[in-house]
Amino acid sequence: MRQGLRMIGFWGVAVLGVMSVLAQSVQWPQPPIQQRQVIENGRRVYLRYCVGCHGEKGDGQGPAAAMLWPKPRDFRDGVFKFLTVPRGDLPPDRDLFRIVTHGLPGSAMPSWRLLPETERWAVIQYIKTFATRWQEESPGQPIEVAPDPYAFYSPEEIRSEVIPRGEAVYHGLTKCWACHPAYVSADQIAEYLRQFGRGEEAASIRPDLHKPQKTTDRWGNILFPPDFTRNRLKSVSSLEDLYIRIGAGVGGTEMPVWKGQIPEEDLWAVTYYVASLIEKRGIFLPRRRPL
Repeated sequence: MRQGLRMIGFWGVAVLGVMSVLAQSVQWPQPPIQQRQVIENGRRVYLRYCVGCHGEKGDGQGPAAAMLWPKPRDFRDGVFKFLTVPRGDLPPDRDLFRIVTHGLPGSAMPSWRLLPETERWAVIQYIKTFATRWQEESPGQPIEVAPDPYAFYSPEEIRSEVIPRGEAVYHGLTKCWACHPAYVSADQIAEYLRQFGRGEEAASIRPDLHKPQKTTDRWGNILFPPDFTRNRLKSVSSLEDLYIRIGAGVGGTEMPVWKGQIPEEDLWAVTYYVASLIEKRGIFLPRRRPL
């Protein structure tokens, strides 16, 4: 009898041991109810704080929308402007979390940093229910911020070598003046175009170089690309932010992806050049976003 009990005890311990190993090695799925609860929590947050601008349907047509410019984001197509992934890619949650947390200065989108983190994450999950893209696609990969080749240059070297190179890239290689203002003369632009083997394109230099060109975004809103010496940038508070914005482009607009299209040293040089234009407004960008 005792031997039988000992055998039962042995097999009981063995079974528990196997179950323990399985519990450690198998990733058990989360109960569906948990995600439903998160989305429901997000819905409550949305209806309390977001619906006034973005609307009950997530279409950007809330009661306050008529009085706002730029217009609130329409969530139904899953396209957002200021991301770390190339424009057009589905954003990862952390991109949306950053926008909700920091807001978009220069627009009506405020910072919701004072909301608990759990509520900010929850409202993102609810926002994602407005677009089917999250069921059909995977989020894009954030662009890599390559090492800054000018990180150890002195301020004088930045002014005398890097910024002039960025000026040439801006006007001659990437032709940013096609939408943004130009900051040099037409003759200088023609010279920069020749430097990059594009001299024949000098004929396309527009007469109103020092004004931004009117464009339209995918939602039908009229836009004027920023004049960096005058306009506040909505998603840039550091040199790395600026690199990402130039590299990744702006979703739903004509601002293209430059990451991988031009050499890294030129991408960094044009980043420094645009930062020098921003400095004319008395704003000096730190290397990384302040905490």
